[in-house]
Amino acid sequence: MHGLLADFQHDLALLDHVRGKIFGVASDIMHTVLTRAADRGEIPTSNLPQRTLTAPMDLAREEVLFNAPPLSAQTIESIIDDVAIPLLCNPPADRPARA
Repeated sequence: MHGLLADFQHDLALLDHVRGKIFGVASDIMHTVLTRAADRGEIPTSNLPQRTLTAPMDLAREEVLFNAPPLSAQTIESIIDDVAIPLLCNPPADRPARA
């Protein structure tokens, strides 16, 4: 993994390719999960900031990159319970959402 990260400095096409694969899949997964949660009435259905939508997968990706994979059940539970649910269920009310 570290070798691949080092290669990104010299090969921007590789970086774009890998970034598209990783972020595209993560975005699709989160979109499906959040659409289903909204359909069940578990989260607000509109105007959540993009950063809020991507935070759980961003944290999971960081864990994989900087710690030894696979993600532990405790780490996944913490990302969900301590970050994702509070962000998704209690979005900031004092500022408008950004696109």
